[in-house]
Amino acid sequence: MRICLTRSAEDNAPLNRLLSERGHDVCELPTAEIRFDTPVSIHKGLRALLTEHGVVAFTSRYGVRALASALQEAPTDVLDLIQTQRWAAVGQATEEALVTLGFSVVLKPSVATGTQLAHAIGERFACATNVVHIAGRHARPEFKEVLHRLGFRPQTLEVYSNEQPTSPSAATLHIAGQADVIYVAAPSAIDRLHRWRPALIDKPLICIGPTTAQHLRETRSLDAAAIAASARLQDVVEAIESCARESL
Repeated sequence: MRICLTRSAEDNAPLNRLLSERGHDVCELPTAEIRFDTPVSIHKGLRALLTEHGVVAFTSRYGVRALASALQEAPTDVLDLIQTQRWAAVGQATEEALVTLGFSVVLKPSVATGTQLAHAIGERFACATNVVHIAGRHARPEFKEVLHRLGFRPQTLEVYSNEQPTSPSAATLHIAGQADVIYVAAPSAIDRLHRWRPALIDKPLICIGPTTAQHLRETRSLDAAAIAASARLQDVVEAIESCARESL
């Protein structure tokens, strides 16, 4: 089975290696370049937005990675604020990234979407609680919108950008077009694939989670061929291979 991976080259590498070991033919068409803000700018944002005993929410592992980098050289006052926070994660992979940093996650919804994370926060905390969403620029608005409807006043600290790479060559697009399935890990991947070669969207698309699948339905009126149970490697591989089994 030929599988096209669309994350950045760095993020594709572990999945590429695992799929190749399992006998799949893997090609890559990176649709993202992740650029993290400087630690100094993140420290400034944390000082401005965090209060003691607030909730810090993540809807992406990239937000966790940006925070991890910033904390390596964080001043004492920022570290003191960090130690008083409660941590909320959109899904299992994001939770595991936070646990690796030594943070105990107090909240994770049963369905990994920003909407469900917001509802879980609303059920657990008073609306006067300070909620800071650590996210990328142009993040989907549902998390913040739901919290506003619930009476919260969430704040967003943007710590990274998901940039479109240089347009791929015709040869790279041709190879991607020969894939049996394409794995997409963000709504932006769907938009960029369509921009580069619309026919790629007609391929069976395996989505990292329900948010990406929802974007596919809303923008292209298409259903995902499969949705991974979580962003963990083993769950992504299972979604890809289940799609392969169904096509036999």
